[in-house]
Amino acid sequence: INIQADTPGKDMSNPEKGNSALAVQDIKEWIDVGAALGSKMVRGSFMQHSLEEGIKSTKELVKYAKSKGITLLSENHYDLMSVPENHLRVAQEVGKDYFGLLADFGNYPEPIDMFEALEMISPYVRLVSAKTHGYDENYEHIGFDFDRCVRIMEEGGFKGIYSLEQWENGLPDYDYEKIVDWMIEHVKANLS
Repeated sequence: INIQADTPGKDMSNPEKGNSALAVQDIKEWIDVGAALGSKMVRGSFMQHSLEEGIKSTKELVKYAKSKGITLLSENHYDLMSVPENHLRVAQEVGKDYFGLLADFGNYPEPIDMFEALEMISPYVRLVSAKTHGYDENYEHIGFDFDRCVRIMEEGGFKGIYSLEQWENGLPDYDYEKIVDWMIEHVKANLS
């Protein structure tokens, strides 16, 4: 079980009016839930404001997560962590003990080069959201080079779980079983 702790209206990188402290408290409660459920990982919430405050909050959360036997994850999720240099800095400053990165293939906005970003963070990745978007009429993925993303993770030393996810705006008329089959086949074909 991987729990994704979202904190609506609260940001663990926003020092104003105690906002980061409120977000940290919410995430600690999710860590408690994760521990009760036997989860090994909990993803922290978004960071939109201050990288320094986000790192401070992350360190506090990792200390708490460690006491519960939980690894805290930080995801590139259209926030400060979608800038790979920021994601890497958090990983380097927090360390690998009960902390890691969650790499989401689909969460790098332009002009960021997704492949360069994944190469940069891959040594710190503990979970992959192997997201796809865009399929042709033959159910071949056309959104980006998915196979290359998996290979980058493998070459970076990742040996964990690939959580398969398909994302589209709206609800295209897809045969989702075919999409899942495609994703499984392509992850398996690129494992090292």
